[in-house]
Amino acid sequence: MMFEHIENVNSYNCLLASVATLAKYYGRDYHMISGSDWKLRYDGDAGGKRIGEQIDVVSQVDATYRTKKFHGFIWKMEPFEECHINEDTGCYKEYAYPFLMSVDLYYSKWSKVYQRHHFLHCIIICDYNSKDQTYSCIDPYFQYAHYNVSREDLYLSIDKCGKLILLELPEKNSVEDYIKAIREDIVMVNNDNENYKNLKRLSNDILTKMDIHYEFDEYKNDLHAVPIMDRIRKVTMYRDAYNCMLDYVYKLFELKYLNDASSLIKQSVVLWKTIQGKLLKTYLTGSINSDREIIAQMINQIADIEKQAVDIILINE
Repeated sequence: MMFEHIENVNSYNCLLASVATLAKYYGRDYHMISGSDWKLRYDGDAGGKRIGEQIDVVSQVDATYRTKKFHGFIWKMEPFEECHINEDTGCYKEYAYPFLMSVDLYYSKWSKVYQRHHFLHCIIICDYNSKDQTYSCIDPYFQYAHYNVSREDLYLSIDKCGKLILLELPEKNSVEDYIKAIREDIVMVNNDNENYKNLKRLSNDILTKMDIHYEFDEYKNDLHAVPIMDRIRKVTMYRDAYNCMLDYVYKLFELKYLNDASSLIKQSVVLWKTIQGKLLKTYLTGSINSDREIIAQMINQIADIEKQAVDIILINE
C-alpha cells in the first residue's frame, strides 16, 4: 500500500498528518483541516507547577465539521476493545484497510520512548499478514516511517481505533465561506485579547520566576519530553498548521491581507522555534542569567506580531 506524502506534513500534529494522508490517498483535498483556535493558554497562577506545564493550546474548533463542509470527509475515533478484532483479517469491527490507530508510545516497543514516557500518537494501519500475525504500519508524523509490528506488541499499545468516512463531495464553496471559517477561528483567538495577555504573562514569568533546572532536571535523559519544550513545540505546530490553511485560501482567492497575516504568523513560528533552541542552550550551558531577558523579549515580540496578524484579519472581514 503506497501513500503520497502530503504537503507541509511537518506542520501537522500526528492526528492531522495521518488523517490528511488518508484523505489524499482517497483523492480528497484536506487543507481546511488545520483551522483552529490557536491561542496560547497559560495558567500562571498554578502554584508548584513548572512553567512548561502551564502552557497549552486547546482548540475549540471542530475540525471534522470543516473537513465535511469543504472536503467531504470526516473521521471517527473510538476506544479499542480487542474482542472486536477479526481473527482472520486483523481488522477492527467493520473497518477496512487503511485505518487510523492511536497508540501509547510508552507501550510501543518500536518507539524511542518505550517504557519511558506516555505519549498518545496516531499512525496508519495499512495491512495485516495473518501468517506471521504482523501489522504493516505507516507513521506520517515521523517522515512516513514504516513499521512491521507483531499483533501482540501492537495490542499492548492501542488506545483508540479510527476511520476516515468519505461523504458526498460538497458543492463549490464561495470565498465568503472560507472567510467566515477563518474569522470564526480568529474571533476565538482574540477573545478578550487572551492570546496577547497570556503571552505577556508568560514573558514576565520567564523573566522573574523561571527555574531552568526545575523545568529540565527530571527529564535530563529525555530532553524531548521536557514539558516546556513539548508545549512550545505544540504551540509552534498549531501556528505552522494554521499558516498552511491561510496560504491555501490565499492561493485560491488571492486575498492579500491573508498573505500579510500568514507572513506575520510565519515570523512568530520562527521565533517560537528559536526560543526552543535558546531554552535548551540555557540548560545545557548554564547561561540562563544572560539569556533569560532575551527569551522574555522574544515572547513579547511574538505577542505583538500575533496581535498584528489577528487585527489584519479582523479589519478585513
